[in-house]
Amino acid sequence: MGPSLPSLGGGGPSFQPQSPMTSKTCTQCYKDKPESEFYFRKDTRKLRNQCAQCCTEHARRRDTGWSPEEFADAFAKQQGRCKICKVHHDDLKQGLMADHCHAGLTTRSLLCGRCNSGLGMFVDNPRLLRNAAMYLEYHTPTPDSV
Repeated sequence: MGPSLPSLGGGGPSFQPQSPMTSKTCTQCYKDKPESEFYFRKDTRKLRNQCAQCCTEHARRRDTGWSPEEFADAFAKQQGRCKICKVHHDDLKQGLMADHCHAGLTTRSLLCGRCNSGLGMFVDNPRLLRNAAMYLEYHTPTPDSV
């Protein structure tokens, strides 16, 4: 597998390292890994059957519809930057996330949390976003008026 991808951000399962000497086989990728690479289940306090990497990839697929390869491809095409504001993922606490259309359930691009939330607040409506931009432009003081 290629280089590790940035995190999806958000909560996620508890991670409590175990002794690196004990190993376990992941039921997803079938690799034998140290127990320190497995999350604990909160309900049973036992190790999950899937390693942390597979859990993250499963969460990305569930939340975005993108495979790890699709996410990596979009990440490379956008050079690790938010499609809207161009901030780099290294400068973000939660990394980039896959934006999706709620109506058509299709994925679009990778966005930072702020831009993704902003689109959501305007219910993905371009007319509302244009109106908001005009409002801000009208009410933004010019250098002469300050």
